[in-house]
Amino acid sequence: MSNGLRRLESDARFAFILIGLTFLVYGNTLRAQFVYDDWPVIVENPLIQKLSRANYLFGSPYWGMDIGQPKTFKGSLYRPLTMLTYSLNYYFGKLNPFGYHLINLLLHTAVALLLWMACLQLGLGQWTSKGAALLFAVLPIHVEAVSNVVGRAELLACFFLLISWLLVIRKTTPRKTALALVAFGLALLAKENAAIFPLALILSDVFSQPGRWEKIVRHRAATWAMFIMILLLYLEWRHFLLGGAFTTGGIPYFSQQNELIVLLTMSRFLLSGYLWPMASGIGLRADYSRPSFADAAPTDLAAWICVILLLILVVISIHQFIRDRSVIAFAFLFFCLTLFPVSNLIFRIEVIGAERFLYLPSIGFCIALGLLMTKRFEPSKKERGVAGVVMLAALILFYAHQTIRRNVLWQNEETFWNVMVIEAPQNPRAWNGLGVAYERTGNFVTAKKYFQKALSIDPSLAWAGFNLAETSFLMGNIRAAEKDFKAIVERNPYEKDSLLYLGVIADQSRDYPKAALFYSRALAIDPFNLVARRNLGLLYCRTGRLEKGVPLLNRYIADAPREESNDVRRFLNTL
Repeated sequence: MSNGLRRLESDARFAFILIGLTFLVYGNTLRAQFVYDDWPVIVENPLIQKLSRANYLFGSPYWGMDIGQPKTFKGSLYRPLTMLTYSLNYYFGKLNPFGYHLINLLLHTAVALLLWMACLQLGLGQWTSKGAALLFAVLPIHVEAVSNVVGRAELLACFFLLISWLLVIRKTTPRKTALALVAFGLALLAKENAAIFPLALILSDVFSQPGRWEKIVRHRAATWAMFIMILLLYLEWRHFLLGGAFTTGGIPYFSQQNELIVLLTMSRFLLSGYLWPMASGIGLRADYSRPSFADAAPTDLAAWICVILLLILVVISIHQFIRDRSVIAFAFLFFCLTLFPVSNLIFRIEVIGAERFLYLPSIGFCIALGLLMTKRFEPSKKERGVAGVVMLAALILFYAHQTIRRNVLWQNEETFWNVMVIEAPQNPRAWNGLGVAYERTGNFVTAKKYFQKALSIDPSLAWAGFNLAETSFLMGNIRAAEKDFKAIVERNPYEKDSLLYLGVIADQSRDYPKAALFYSRALAIDPFNLVARRNLGLLYCRTGRLEKGVPLLNRYIADAPREESNDVRRFLNTL
């Protein structure tokens, strides 16, 4: 057998092992339900329920399912490609979570395979490339991105970035460059963090291209310029659509703290909230909302030590990278560079951090760890490298075990939030989420207690305020619910669910003009809201305005599931 055939057989065997390992580790996610942000983004989002609405996905923000809201109320995330994949999932399987989780698993598997090929193209060697891919496939820090359906934004962005990277590493052609630019554009439409790729490409080119820096710049400058041009076009479109090229939306985690406090806090968080959980697989947490991680004071010695340590690591890595293009230095700088957009050091985001943010940066960690474990393993010196490979195998098994256990957290809402309040007892979102889980089972008394607990930690948490008002309504305390819903609408006049409840309350009180006003406002914000459309149509018909009511009810019947619209069909038949 020729060397080429033996190499092909070896690669095929490794690809089969990598695919099998990934499916083994994440196979239990296929039984999981929708959890956390899956509900507003997928389950309760009418825009994904018809492929004909895809134009709305490309013309509105990520949280912009309420297309009647002004831009200032929608946040400024833009992920239309990710949303389109949810729409395709819905088209083929409605709200069966199996298909959504299967796509996530397939994407993660593909990313691990692409990483292996990218490492080979970078010249990292067979063993380091395989070690990095295996580690990436089972790393516990990836659980949120893979097990939570809305983590798909991370998977898609990384998938297309690796394709783009593979097409332009080392030698390229005009056709490959064009395809790489398309892949980069798709990555940007999947998630905003892909915007850092041009800088990451420059870093990898300096690392992998032969010759002096001046030669590399002359040879690759045109390619870099084309990627930067795609990025600028994306930012211009984002500015046109969202009113800002760099805004992230939401209430920033650091809203009043000065730059020094942010630097000290983020440096401490990088070590304890990112590096330690990523390396050890221990201490993972699914949400870092305020006040989950305390701000560092200017007198915090530990925070200053973290800042100094990180600065030393960065300076040493830059020095080693410039001097001899060290693989470890490249890996560390890649990690820092791709994590920088979500570091709160330039752009303020809603959380201090998240496990899913490490999906792309962890490539650097896996490359470094794969190299350290396998660098002494050569065919002619096997006795010198066996210990490293054994350690690598043991680490992969440990990570796999931790990942399988961690996946259980994302199986259903009740499990997720019960674990969350244990991991982060001062996280208001955790108590609010636990309340929602109990509310969905009809246990309103317990749900109300947890909503009140969330508000006691953070009185400004809008979700908990709405949920508390909704629970009061469901428990029959209509006057208290009405007061709370009105207060919510005063703060946010585009909160459609509160408007809808106010319409129901007015409808039950036979104040039909007011009910019609609330229903109409809710429908103007969300033209696809089936409940608002049905209630307004029924109200018009009951008050003798058939010319307005019947068309609304016919549109409701056309869009609603048949089992949910049977009552309306029977009602229309009596007219």
